Amino acid sequence: MHLKLFLLAGIFLVFSSCNNSSNPNDGREVVHHTVSDNEHQVRSDSSELALNNGAKWQTDASTRTHAQALNKLSEEFEKASKNGLDTYHAFADKAQNELQELINGCTMKGPDHDALHLWLEPVLADVKNLKNSDNTNEAEIAVNSFFSNVKKFNQFFN
Repeated sequence: MHLKLFLLAGIFLVFSSCNNSSNPNDGREVVHHTVSDNEHQVRSDSSELALNNGAKWQTDASTRTHAQALNKLSEEFEKASKNGLDTYHAFADKAQNELQELINGCTMKGPDHDALHLWLEPVLADVKNLKNSDNTNEAEIAVNSFFSNVKKFNQFFN
């Protein structure tokens, strides 16, 4: 029960932190912004992360720092020997702490921030699945998904 409250609080912080704007259309919003004086539209109704007209999305320094720390944490855990379910759960705790720091330090706004949430939401779900895993097979599936999703940060964000 304590774990569920902690995870709910973390998810709440994701959506209330980072100066997230409310969206009355269930995530279906057309966002207008200007790049090189050419106005264009970015559809944020897709749940799939994509580049910003072929370019990477911009992030703040804090977000970059914590995303890099998540990548490093992932790389170290990929190489480490896993000695049972407790090892996976301990990793999930470390990842959750780093994600909390990322959320707390985020100052992003606008379309870049919206794109960040498309990256962040699956990462948070992976940590939740990892924390809730009942056996090493479930944990391995969750941690591999986490690794894959964390690595996407460098593909889509500066």
